Amino acid sequence: MTECSQNKSDPFCTRPIREGDAEQLRALYLLSLSLNKGGFVQDVSYHGCITDIAAGLIDAGGEMLALCDGEAICGFGAIKPLDENGAVELGNLHLHPDYQKRGLGRRLIEALLDCARSKAFEKVVLHVTVTQESAIALYKKLGFIQTGRKIYTVAGQDFDTLHMELVLG
Repeated sequence: MTECSQNKSDPFCTRPIREGDAEQLRALYLLSLSLNKGGFVQDVSYHGCITDIAAGLIDAGGEMLALCDGEAICGFGAIKPLDENGAVELGNLHLHPDYQKRGLGRRLIEALLDCARSKAFEKVVLHVTVTQESAIALYKKLGFIQTGRKIYTVAGQDFDTLHMELVLG
């Protein structure tokens, strides 16, 4: 995937994150966590620094993409290789609330799926809390199927979580 090219009819593009994105990534990550009260563990100290997470998954053969509106990052997401046969995990998806309900989350996920295909992964897995109904509906529209459901208890709080997967063709 290459850098964004400016297109006056479409200011949005996806591109791999780069070193200069750290401040924008951290700000969007903190905002996203603060607004998603029903999502999985909203404590940044539990997950760690998003730029460290990105570096680790890129070192492992994954990728983190930024969704940009011109130079501004309005969303990001990642794929992370798993130890399973040809599987990659889709995660760290965050979209600024001003950009939601405009098809941009779908666009970001599709770019990540294309990235997974280009890296020869065979399957994409994810987990999502049941409170994230819009995300679940989008995953289903993209062909993901539910493979399980589990309640995780972290720091005394329960998170009802769906596991989903998509076999890449």
